[in-house]
Amino acid sequence: MSILGYIICGWLASVLVAVCCLAKEEWHEKAKWFLCWSLFPFPLIFKPKRFGYVKSWLLFFISPFMFSVYFVALVIWGFYYPPQDVSMPYRTAGDLKMITGVEFPDVALVDSDYYSDWNREEIIMKFTPSEPLTKEFIRSLDKACKEDSCCWSKDNEGYHYFIFPERPIDRPAGTHIRQVDCDGVMTDDWDGDYIEVQVPLKGDTIYVSDGWCL
Repeated sequence: MSILGYIICGWLASVLVAVCCLAKEEWHEKAKWFLCWSLFPFPLIFKPKRFGYVKSWLLFFISPFMFSVYFVALVIWGFYYPPQDVSMPYRTAGDLKMITGVEFPDVALVDSDYYSDWNREEIIMKFTPSEPLTKEFIRSLDKACKEDSCCWSKDNEGYHYFIFPERPIDRPAGTHIRQVDCDGVMTDDWDGDYIEVQVPLKGDTIYVSDGWCL
C-alpha cells in the first residue's frame, strides 16, 4: 500500500472512532469538533470563538478536507499545464550561426537550466568554446552590432543578442524579427517566443536562452 493509502486508511479509522465517541457524553463535544475538522471544517471559521481566530483558520487550512482540495487543484494544474519538454534546441556552432547570423567557433554545451513563472519560461544553455575566443571573432561581433543593431548590442558586460524571430529561424537565410498585423499595419511582434545570446567580454562562457514571454 502506498503512503497515500495509509494516510486515507488512518483518516477513515479516526473518523469511525470519533463517530463512536459521539455516544459518550464526556467525549461528545471533542468528537463533534473532530468530525467537523475532518469532514467539513467551515464551521471552524464561521464560529471561531471555540478555538480563537488564529487557531480556527490554521485548523481550517490544514484540515483533511482542504488537503483534498489542494490535491485536486494540483491534479487539475498538472492536466492543463503538463511538464514542458526542456530538451536543448541548440548544441553546435552551426546552430548559433543559424540563430544569430554570426560565425561562432566550435563550442560545447556544458550545462542547461529551465526557468518558468506565470508569464515567462525559458531554457538557458551554457556553452564554452573549444579554444579561447579570437580577436577575429570579436571583430565579427563588433561588425554585427553595426550591421544588425536591431538584434546585436554591446555594453560593459559583453555582446548581447535578442530577437523575437520568424520561424523557422535562419538568420543567414534572411529571417528576422517576426511581424504582426496591428490595425492594418505590420509591426514588430514584442511577445511570444524569443532567443537571447550573451557573449561576455571577460571569460568564455556563452549563454543562449530560448524562451517564451507574455
